Amino acid sequence: VESGLDEKQFNENIQNLDKFVGSIGEKIKITALLIPTKTQVLEDKLPAYAPVIDEEKLVEQIKENLNKDIIVTDLINTFKEHANEYIYYKTDHHWTSKGAFYAYEKYLQSIGSNPLKERDFIIDLVSDEFYGTSYRKANFYLGKPDAIHKYTGKNPIDYEIHFNSSPEPGDLYDNSFLNKTDKYSYFLGGDKALVEINTSIKNGKTIVVLKDSFGNSMVPFLIHNYEKIIMLDTRYYNGSISDFVDEKDVDEVLFLYNIQTFVSEKSFIKFKI
Repeated sequence: VESGLDEKQFNENIQNLDKFVGSIGEKIKITALLIPTKTQVLEDKLPAYAPVIDEEKLVEQIKENLNKDIIVTDLINTFKEHANEYIYYKTDHHWTSKGAFYAYEKYLQSIGSNPLKERDFIIDLVSDEFYGTSYRKANFYLGKPDAIHKYTGKNPIDYEIHFNSSPEPGDLYDNSFLNKTDKYSYFLGGDKALVEINTSIKNGKTIVVLKDSFGNSMVPFLIHNYEKIIMLDTRYYNGSISDFVDEKDVDEVLFLYNIQTFVSEKSFIKFKI
């Protein structure tokens, strides 16, 4: 493993994920969609000798060591093809809605489904005053603030969304965050342990997305392809994840994690419960 990474944690994460994949049976299509950091994708734009962890090598190790029932798809090449587009915020570590769109497209293509095209969406600018986490850490940035865009299908989908089993319906977007510092929390209102969405797409398909905060801005795309979407954030969800998946009639499980989160995240221990 690359220097600076916790090899023990990395190996434990692979083992715990392996146990989980083994426990949920072969009928469910399981994919890990691994998201590169912007330093990996925009490597040629970094100063010479800037330290970069070789995420391609990490992905190879993940592929070699994971249960063969899980399809590991990484976005490194996809994102490198689009490196000149606005796929990452300049002042934040997250992807933009455009980056999330390309991930949605790649995932659906990888499982043999049909994603919507970018032209099938109306794209609205919702904020052009976003200064993200990297700006707040460094506090030295002379460029323009980032812009946040919202993608709405030209054929709108009806949906109902609930957070953490609350009977009160929520929304995919929380406009109140557009007036706050943490504008990325506009998506879903920030991280939630459990998100359940029922849509007007009556195709009988249910997907469980196990994710970090990158997933919050990809979910608005998935509502166009699934009748039910369940998102679990392993950092905040404390039940047994395999029991949860067993109890639901699930067609697909998607692990949606930033590669470096996958390597270092301590909450993966919950996969073996």
